[in-house]
Amino acid sequence: MNVSLANFDYLSLGIAAIAFLEMIALIILFWIHRKNSIERIARMETMIQLLEYKVVSTDQEQIENFKKALQLHLAELSERMKINEMNINKMMNQLDALRESLYEEESDGKVSPINDTDESIDFGKDE
Repeated sequence: MNVSLANFDYLSLGIAAIAFLEMIALIILFWIHRKNSIERIARMETMIQLLEYKVVSTDQEQIENFKKALQLHLAELSERMKINEMNINKMMNQLDALRESLYEEESDGKVSPINDTDESIDFGKDE
């Protein structure tokens, strides 16, 4: 069998050319897809880095807000403790003054202390 250019028909040549062009087109498409994938991955990495920065900065802001709220709460508690201490001191002073006035009245004889043996009050007897 003698293969010559004369025996080679144009249909086979057309099919080979189409296959070659398809191969070139697939290589170009693959190259474009690879380039787009690399760009998309780079964009995703930058988005992830920005997201990590936002999360870290948001966490820092939340921590700072928590610290401020805690400090305000502690300041309010200390103010309440001061007010309570002042009220307790006032109450103790009033109790001391009441005790002193009761002792003074008792010593003057104006008030007689209640005894358990007082016969004017009988709770257990019927009349």
